[in-house]
Amino acid sequence: MRKWLIREWVKFFLTYLALVVGIVGIGLGFNFVLTQKPSVNTSVDKAINSADWFEQQYGQYLLVNSKVEKAQRAAKAFKSELALRRIWRPEDTTKYLHLTKVLYNLAYQKELLVATYNARSGMIAKELFKSKAAPYRLPLSEDN
Repeated sequence: MRKWLIREWVKFFLTYLALVVGIVGIGLGFNFVLTQKPSVNTSVDKAINSADWFEQQYGQYLLVNSKVEKAQRAAKAFKSELALRRIWRPEDTTKYLHLTKVLYNLAYQKELLVATYNARSGMIAKELFKSKAAPYRLPLSEDN
């Protein structure tokens, strides 16, 4: 009786072990198949993402550039308005400092956008995926 019990227990254990190994193996096989992407789709996705990135960055550049121009005009107008006075009031100084701080922050944001865009644009692989709507390089200032 004892040999029979041991034999049954060994059969049960080996059956259970084979079942577990089979399920884990099938699960890993499906996982491996599902995580593999064809290289064609990957390169197409990269091209689309890259073109979208360049278009979004160019839109950001245009927006920040217009904000910089508005801030420059506002600071210049405020300074010319106060040029007629001999003495500035403390609130005039505060407002002018605020306008120049906004202008410097926008100029810094523009510089970062231009640097990132031009750096990525210079990469050969990225250049291939760029859309025609975005320029090759962005100028940092209008006189470039």
